[in-house]
Amino acid sequence: MRLTPDGFKITGRERQILMLVSQNLTSKQIALQLFLSTRTVDSHCYKICRKLNASDRFEAVILARQRGLI
Repeated sequence: MRLTPDGFKITGRERQILMLVSQNLTSKQIALQLFLSTRTVDSHCYKICRKLNASDRFEAVILARQRGLI
C-alpha cells in the first residue's frame, strides 16, 4: 500500500486500476481483465479521484504519476 503526499492510502487494487486507466482502457475492459464488475471498477475510480483530489480518472493518472504512485 502506498501513500499519497496527503497521507491517503492507495491500495494495490487501486494502483492496478490506475495503471490500466493510464493505458486508456475503459471501465468495461478493465473489469474484464480483472474479473470485476464495471460498477466495481467505476467505484474504485471514484475513490481514487477523491483521494487524489482529481476531477476525472485521467487527471488522477497524471497526479498519480507526478506523485510517484504509478
